[in-house]
Amino acid sequence: MPCLHKALFVSGNTMKTSLTILALFFALSLLAQQSSSTLHFKTKYFDEKGKVFKSKIDTFLVDQQIDLNFYKKHFYEPYYYPQPFIDTNYKDTTIEIWRDPLKEKDFKKNWTYTTIYDNLSRAIKYIYSGCLICSQFPFNVKIYYDEINRPIRMEKRYGIGIEKVNDKLVKSKNRNFADDDFLFKYDIQGNLIQLKCLKNGRLDVQIDKM
Repeated sequence: MPCLHKALFVSGNTMKTSLTILALFFALSLLAQQSSSTLHFKTKYFDEKGKVFKSKIDTFLVDQQIDLNFYKKHFYEPYYYPQPFIDTNYKDTTIEIWRDPLKEKDFKKNWTYTTIYDNLSRAIKYIYSGCLICSQFPFNVKIYYDEINRPIRMEKRYGIGIEKVNDKLVKSKNRNFADDDFLFKYDIQGNLIQLKCLKNGRLDVQIDKM
């Protein structure tokens, strides 16, 4: 009988432990649900005359601040930008990284990523030299900030910034406008609530948090 009582006692403790773990798991799940919000985003597509020809609404369960990474993940725009935008390791510095540092520094066989930082350690220009053998054009991205150092505009131009790379493409383009222009708008909490994508100065896509 003592052995039976001991077995029942151990079994009871095990059950209590299991119930405690289950309750803790339920509480954490409930907390996670309470900290997440269901947000809606409306995407509008514009034709060459500036009229909306298509729109859609997407719904996401969001549990963090809405930033550019969120838009890149869900809307694939903008695709190229420095991460992070501000790096205190660099000030008035240009960082050039070759795709394969062991290969010859030749744009026909290799390519570079270059980031230029200002005196506030902000990335103000990002340059990709292009890959001629894989038909990827070079481009550069200029970044503009607001008074609290949030990116508010990014201008992307193809074939500019690297000399003697795709010169033909550069000369054939109308340089009055950026090839791609991204404009950002934030709310008072710092969430990115609007993203505008322009093509050659014309509004192409606009995404708004509803």
